[in-house]
Amino acid sequence: MRILPAVITIAIFISLLQSFVSHAQISKIIGEHSGLGGILFAATMGAILHIPTIISFPLAASFLKGGASVTAVAAFVTTLTMVGVVTLPLEIKELGKKIALLRNAASFIIAVIIALIMGKIL
Repeated sequence: MRILPAVITIAIFISLLQSFVSHAQISKIIGEHSGLGGILFAATMGAILHIPTIISFPLAASFLKGGASVTAVAAFVTTLTMVGVVTLPLEIKELGKKIALLRNAASFIIAVIIALIMGKIL
């Protein structure tokens, strides 16, 4: 029962996304032919957004059904879990500015590399 609110939130969020963003728009922005720009856009969105992982996987599936490339979706999910723009102020407070920025930059680069590898494998 504790997971029910999250499931309802997922369904509402994905429904809203699909009603406002067409498959053609998804394909154009983060599809196979969007190139490195589409991958970096998806990675940046993943880094900026603060979405629970339980919501990110159904959202990723929705992106794939909408025409997104595997590489872009992998970049989105990977940066979503590895990079924390929203949590950066807390990281700076706890780790210091240099370490926090270095960790996030390295995580972003590694996430894009992982996405490129996933795109080749899948």
